[in-house]
Amino acid sequence: MEAKKANIFSPNSPGQNVNPDLDIERKNISFSIEHLTNILDGGANNTKLRREVEAVLEADPEFSQENRYFQSQNERYESAVRKTVYLLQKMAKMGWIDDGPEQNYCFKFLTDDLAFTIHIIFMKSILALGTDEQINKWIPLAKKIFIIGTYAQTELGHGSNLRGLETTATFDAATQEFILNTPTFSAMKWWPGDLGRTATHAVVFAQLYLKGSCYGMHPFIVQIRSLRDHSPGQGITLGDIGPKMGFENIDNGFLILKNVRVPRENMLAKFSQVLPDGQYKKQGSEKINYLTMVVVRVNMLQSSIIPCLMKACTIAIRYSVVRRQSELKPGDPEAKILDYQTQQQKLFPQLATAYAFHFICNYLQEIFHRCYNQTQEGKFDLLPEVIFIRNAAMKLQQLVQAGKTQHEAWNQCTVQLTRAAMVHSHYIVVQKFTEELRKHAKESATRRVLKNLCDLFALHGIFSNAGDFMQDAYFSTEQIDRVTETYLDLLAVIR
Repeated sequence: MEAKKANIFSPNSPGQNVNPDLDIERKNISFSIEHLTNILDGGANNTKLRREVEAVLEADPEFSQENRYFQSQNERYESAVRKTVYLLQKMAKMGWIDDGPEQNYCFKFLTDDLAFTIHIIFMKSILALGTDEQINKWIPLAKKIFIIGTYAQTELGHGSNLRGLETTATFDAATQEFILNTPTFSAMKWWPGDLGRTATHAVVFAQLYLKGSCYGMHPFIVQIRSLRDHSPGQGITLGDIGPKMGFENIDNGFLILKNVRVPRENMLAKFSQVLPDGQYKKQGSEKINYLTMVVVRVNMLQSSIIPCLMKACTIAIRYSVVRRQSELKPGDPEAKILDYQTQQQKLFPQLATAYAFHFICNYLQEIFHRCYNQTQEGKFDLLPEVIFIRNAAMKLQQLVQAGKTQHEAWNQCTVQLTRAAMVHSHYIVVQKFTEELRKHAKESATRRVLKNLCDLFALHGIFSNAGDFMQDAYFSTEQIDRVTETYLDLLAVIR
């Protein structure tokens, strides 16, 4: 009922004061805005549902964004906590279920105004890496916010190199406990969201030590704050990392552990276990511990990066049709800056990238969902493929002339390997964009617009790296000239 009462905001609604230049641009479009919106939403029904959810949120004063940019970091954090708690109550009242489409639309719409963002990753880690017993113990508590979790992997001295993590977890068979320590300054956990002020528990990644031998990185559930008064636990030093550029609504924090003991059953043990006598039992690949991190990156792409790019393109392009500067033709009025080719070349490739990344993101989500489902069945065939997407170029080191050690050969060709990886990634994005085009009728005006953006994205990758393509003899000078001519022509067509 609340959704029906709320007015759905539309930038094209009649009666609004619209700049005349912007109004003319909107009236001269060659495609259906509604059709394109439906494509981005995955169907007309999804568009309808998304608008209903957004209308409910926009009509609620609790979600007002007024003065948001004038608030301090502390005010932003406290506001985010209030809004998150209120949102959970409102979703329950509306009948919007966990992991349902309405919840996803809420999180996407309010992404910069919510707290407990890493709490979700905390739960996903337990669901992916925990046994049935561990899931049954921790997930109900986390869903009801009886406990609040964070994901403590990154250290001050180590980020993506997980094998280099310095935090240790040593098993004490006499007490059936793991003893966790951050033995050096660089070993402190650094940057996890929800850690600074909020979390009561953490999934802590540490090097497992059994009888003096290291068995690599493993995840442990550690209670870091009291459930009575929220004070740090014994042996635990933690806090907020302080001012930062962005993420004002999130309390990124640090964590130092000194002889912190957790029971043996707190090691997430779906794929590896420590038996009471200290024996180690393993199932599957050690790369399973990377899965949560990779999924987080894909979620960031979908929930934060692509929406920010879309908003930036919208703002910049709208401004470029209302801002006038100089004359294109002597004696004419000052031209819209979007009519200048240089401005088009700055903005339209970014617009094409926003659409391209939107479609590739759906593809990546499908891969990781398949991988997750397979690992839950004890199958690890797809996992190397997931890691390979991020590290495919590493295979090229085998092509380096024999005589160098592996690390020497790799280090001497990393620039070329990086470029090769970027080109390969660009190819995959273009491939998925073209697959999306095949879903729509060739005569569709919307398809023609999307095809122009797809072609521009593809050609922009070649145009921006023409020297590499020519150096490796993939293109001749004449072919690069044709690429440049077609690329620049497309700017005018899209305009």
